[in-house]
Amino acid sequence: WYLPIFVLVIANEDSIEDAGIGYRDILQVRTGKSRYLRTKLVGSFNIIFLIVFLGLLLNMALAYICFRDGTYTQEEPNEVLIRDIEIITKAHPVAANLVYICIASFLAGLLAAAGTALAITVKDRKLVYGLTFILWFIPVIINHSVMYVIQPFIGVNYEHVVPTFLGVVISYLLIIGTAVFLEVRDDEL
Repeated sequence: WYLPIFVLVIANEDSIEDAGIGYRDILQVRTGKSRYLRTKLVGSFNIIFLIVFLGLLLNMALAYICFRDGTYTQEEPNEVLIRDIEIITKAHPVAANLVYICIASFLAGLLAAAGTALAITVKDRKLVYGLTFILWFIPVIINHSVMYVIQPFIGVNYEHVVPTFLGVVISYLLIIGTAVFLEVRDDEL
Protein backbone atom coordinates (compact mmCIF):
# COMPACT_ATOMS: atom_id res chain seq x y z
CA TRP A 1 0.00 0.00 0.00
CA TYR A 2 2.81 2.43 0.82
CA LEU A 3 4.97 1.56 -2.16
CA PRO A 4 4.59 5.02 -3.77
CA ILE A 5 6.04 6.73 -0.69
CA PHE A 6 9.19 4.61 -0.78
CA VAL A 7 9.48 4.97 -4.55
CA LEU A 8 9.08 8.73 -4.43
CA VAL A 9 11.48 9.31 -1.57
CA ILE A 10 14.17 6.91 -2.78
CA ALA A 11 14.06 7.26 -6.56
CA ASN A 12 12.17 10.41 -7.51
CA GLU A 13 13.07 13.07 -4.99
CA ASP A 14 16.41 13.83 -6.61
CA SER A 15 14.72 14.64 -9.94
CA ILE A 16 12.44 17.15 -8.22
CA GLU A 17 15.38 18.64 -6.29
CA ASP A 18 17.52 18.85 -9.44
CA ALA A 19 14.80 20.87 -11.16
CA GLY A 20 14.28 23.06 -8.09
CA ILE A 21 17.89 24.13 -7.67
CA GLY A 22 18.78 24.24 -11.37
CA TYR A 23 21.19 21.30 -11.30
CA ARG A 24 19.06 19.52 -13.89
CA ASP A 25 19.93 22.14 -16.52
CA ILE A 26 23.64 21.75 -15.80
CA LEU A 27 23.43 17.96 -16.14
CA GLN A 28 21.43 18.22 -19.36
CA VAL A 29 23.92 20.63 -20.90
CA ARG A 30 26.82 18.40 -19.90
CA THR A 31 25.35 15.02 -20.88
CA GLY A 32 22.47 15.86 -23.21
CA LYS A 33 18.77 15.64 -22.50
CA SER A 34 18.26 12.13 -23.88
CA ARG A 35 21.10 10.68 -21.85
CA TYR A 36 19.93 12.55 -18.74
CA LEU A 37 16.41 11.13 -19.14
CA ARG A 38 17.69 7.62 -19.81
CA THR A 39 20.01 7.74 -16.79
CA LYS A 40 17.26 8.96 -14.46
CA LEU A 41 14.65 6.46 -15.70
CA VAL A 42 16.93 3.43 -15.79
CA GLY A 43 18.49 4.39 -12.46
CA SER A 44 15.14 4.73 -10.68
CA PHE A 45 13.92 1.44 -12.16
CA ASN A 46 17.08 -0.40 -11.15
CA ILE A 47 17.32 0.94 -7.59
CA ILE A 48 13.70 0.17 -6.74
CA PHE A 49 13.80 -3.19 -8.53
CA LEU A 50 16.85 -4.21 -6.50
CA ILE A 51 15.48 -2.95 -3.19
CA VAL A 52 12.15 -4.74 -3.62
CA PHE A 53 13.77 -7.87 -5.06
CA LEU A 54 16.34 -8.20 -2.27
CA GLY A 55 13.76 -7.42 0.43
CA LEU A 56 11.29 -10.01 -0.84
CA LEU A 57 14.06 -12.55 -1.40
CA LEU A 58 15.26 -12.07 2.18
CA ASN A 59 11.68 -12.40 3.40
CA MET A 60 11.24 -15.64 1.45
CA ALA A 61 14.51 -17.07 2.74
CA LEU A 62 13.65 -16.23 6.35
CA ALA A 63 10.17 -17.71 5.95
CA TYR A 64 11.62 -20.95 4.59
CA ILE A 65 14.18 -21.06 7.41
CA CYS A 66 11.72 -20.27 10.20
CA PHE A 67 8.98 -22.60 8.97
CA ARG A 68 11.07 -25.38 7.43
CA ASP A 69 9.40 -28.16 9.42
CA GLY A 70 5.90 -26.71 9.12
CA THR A 71 3.01 -28.50 7.53
CA TYR A 72 1.17 -27.41 4.45
CA THR A 73 -2.36 -26.21 5.11
CA GLN A 74 -4.80 -27.47 2.52
CA GLU A 75 -7.72 -25.40 1.31
CA GLU A 76 -11.17 -25.84 2.72
CA PRO A 77 -12.58 -29.30 1.87
CA ASN A 78 -15.61 -27.83 0.14
CA GLU A 79 -13.38 -25.77 -2.18
CA VAL A 80 -13.27 -28.03 -5.23
CA LEU A 81 -12.46 -25.47 -7.92
CA ILE A 82 -8.91 -25.98 -9.14
CA ARG A 83 -7.41 -22.98 -10.86
CA ASP A 84 -4.73 -22.91 -13.54
CA ILE A 85 -2.23 -21.00 -11.45
CA GLU A 86 -2.70 -23.26 -8.41
CA ILE A 87 -1.65 -26.32 -10.40
CA ILE A 88 1.72 -24.73 -11.10
CA THR A 89 2.32 -22.87 -7.82
CA LYS A 90 1.47 -25.78 -5.53
CA ALA A 91 3.67 -28.17 -7.50
CA HIS A 92 6.66 -25.78 -7.48
CA PRO A 93 6.30 -23.38 -4.54
CA VAL A 94 9.87 -22.07 -4.48
CA ALA A 95 9.89 -21.36 -8.21
CA ALA A 96 6.45 -19.74 -7.91
CA ASN A 97 7.71 -17.50 -5.10
CA LEU A 98 10.74 -16.47 -7.16
CA VAL A 99 8.59 -15.67 -10.20
CA TYR A 100 6.21 -13.58 -8.09
CA ILE A 101 9.15 -11.78 -6.49
CA CYS A 102 10.45 -10.89 -9.96
CA ILE A 103 7.00 -9.71 -11.06
CA ALA A 104 6.52 -7.55 -7.95
CA SER A 105 10.02 -6.09 -8.34
CA PHE A 106 9.40 -5.37 -12.02
CA LEU A 107 6.12 -3.57 -11.29
CA ALA A 108 7.73 -1.57 -8.48
CA GLY A 109 10.57 -0.60 -10.81
CA LEU A 110 8.11 0.47 -13.49
CA LEU A 111 6.21 2.55 -10.94
CA ALA A 112 9.50 4.19 -9.96
CA ALA A 113 10.32 4.94 -13.59
CA ALA A 114 6.82 6.36 -14.16
CA GLY A 115 7.20 8.49 -11.03
CA THR A 116 10.56 9.72 -12.24
CA ALA A 117 9.10 10.53 -15.64
CA LEU A 118 6.37 12.54 -13.92
CA ALA A 119 8.92 14.26 -11.67
CA ILE A 120 11.03 15.26 -14.67
CA THR A 121 8.03 16.49 -16.65
CA VAL A 122 5.79 18.05 -14.00
CA LYS A 123 8.48 19.30 -11.55
CA ASP A 124 5.92 20.03 -8.80
CA ARG A 125 6.41 17.83 -5.72
CA LYS A 126 2.77 17.81 -4.59
CA LEU A 127 1.47 17.01 -8.04
CA VAL A 128 4.06 14.30 -8.65
CA TYR A 129 3.33 12.62 -5.32
CA GLY A 130 -0.42 12.75 -5.95
CA LEU A 131 -0.16 11.39 -9.48
CA THR A 132 2.18 8.60 -8.43
CA PHE A 133 -0.21 7.58 -5.65
CA ILE A 134 -3.02 7.48 -8.20
CA LEU A 135 -0.85 5.36 -10.51
CA TRP A 136 -0.48 2.80 -7.74
CA PHE A 137 -3.85 2.92 -5.98
CA ILE A 138 -6.12 2.67 -9.02
CA PRO A 139 -4.69 -0.75 -10.02
CA VAL A 140 -4.83 -1.81 -6.36
CA ILE A 141 -8.50 -0.97 -5.79
CA ILE A 142 -10.01 -2.19 -9.07
CA ASN A 143 -11.99 -5.43 -9.17
CA HIS A 144 -9.13 -7.53 -10.56
CA SER A 145 -6.47 -5.89 -8.44
CA VAL A 146 -2.77 -5.74 -9.17
CA MET A 147 -2.40 -7.47 -5.80
CA TYR A 148 -3.49 -10.69 -7.53
CA VAL A 149 -0.50 -10.27 -9.82
CA ILE A 150 2.11 -9.87 -7.08
CA GLN A 151 0.85 -12.30 -4.42
CA PRO A 152 1.52 -16.01 -4.90
CA PHE A 153 -0.81 -18.81 -3.87
CA ILE A 154 -4.07 -16.93 -4.26
CA GLY A 155 -7.13 -18.35 -5.93
CA VAL A 156 -7.34 -16.62 -9.29
CA ASN A 157 -6.96 -17.75 -12.89
CA TYR A 158 -4.77 -16.44 -15.66
CA GLU A 159 -7.81 -14.72 -17.16
CA HIS A 160 -7.74 -12.29 -14.23
CA VAL A 161 -4.00 -11.94 -13.71
CA VAL A 162 -2.70 -11.50 -17.25
CA PRO A 163 -5.01 -8.62 -18.33
CA THR A 164 -4.33 -6.77 -15.07
CA PHE A 165 -0.57 -7.22 -15.45
CA LEU A 166 -0.59 -6.13 -19.08
CA GLY A 167 -2.85 -3.16 -18.34
CA VAL A 168 -0.58 -1.89 -15.57
CA VAL A 169 2.61 -2.41 -17.59
CA ILE A 170 1.19 -0.75 -20.70
CA SER A 171 -0.18 2.22 -18.75
CA TYR A 172 3.14 2.78 -16.94
CA LEU A 173 5.05 2.50 -20.21
CA LEU A 174 2.66 4.97 -21.87
CA ILE A 175 3.25 7.46 -19.06
CA ILE A 176 7.02 7.03 -19.33
CA GLY A 177 6.92 7.31 -23.13
CA THR A 178 4.70 10.38 -23.07
CA ALA A 179 6.89 12.11 -20.51
CA VAL A 180 10.05 11.38 -22.50
CA PHE A 181 8.38 12.55 -25.70
CA LEU A 182 7.27 15.81 -24.07
CA GLU A 183 10.72 16.48 -22.63
CA VAL A 184 12.59 15.69 -25.86
CA ARG A 185 10.03 17.62 -27.93
CA ASP A 186 10.50 20.66 -25.70
CA ASP A 187 14.24 20.43 -26.32
CA GLU A 188 13.79 20.35 -30.09
CA LEU A 189 11.41 23.34 -30.21
